[in-house]
Amino acid sequence: GKLKSHWQPQQLLHYASLYQPYFPPGKGWHYANTNYILVGMIIEKVTGMSFSDSLNTYLLSQYKTALPSTHYIPNNARAIQTLVPGFENNHDVSHADASVFGPAGAMISSSQDIAHWLRLLFSSPILTPQSQKNLTQLISIEPTQAGKPLRRAGSQTAQAYGLGLAQLYINKQYGRVWWHNGGGLGYSAMMMYVEKEDAVIVVLHNQQQSPILPNSPLMLSLIDSLK
Repeated sequence: GKLKSHWQPQQLLHYASLYQPYFPPGKGWHYANTNYILVGMIIEKVTGMSFSDSLNTYLLSQYKTALPSTHYIPNNARAIQTLVPGFENNHDVSHADASVFGPAGAMISSSQDIAHWLRLLFSSPILTPQSQKNLTQLISIEPTQAGKPLRRAGSQTAQAYGLGLAQLYINKQYGRVWWHNGGGLGYSAMMMYVEKEDAVIVVLHNQQQSPILPNSPLMLSLIDSLK
């Protein structure tokens, strides 16, 4: 029933509005899917197209070679049919309607595409110089310093966040990594760029679980395997 419900952005914002803000504007940091829902609505207003059409027109159609398996999936039955089954509590939930995530994560991809995407962000004209600067302009997400501008993550302030991309200083041995994770009904994902090794690591899992973190034993072992 509810897994197949189709959600409109306005409905998602309504439910978000029922909760109190984590902090006054500009006074902290907290990840929220709601921000991406709002950005999607702004994109629709500016372009006069649906978010899906905008994404295809301005990004996916221009990088079909690098991102052949990446699709925005609400109302995309053909793309959904390509999914590996995803599980939650041993139940197949891959039939769930992804509109509940909207622009915050209703996409499917492959490990190869995600690796290409992370490379594109840092090494191609996919972004203007100003957008590239904004992407990597960091703020601290350490609990005692959340929201404060930060040049880069380090031993004193290990966790930082830009625009949809995080940076973590693990330790002297592993250095800094750029990363982001995500998850939804039946699936988990993690992408990471390791500065010291100039390498990208992507982990996809077809079962919803606790978020995969860049300093987890799994990710550290994968970094070790690069040496």
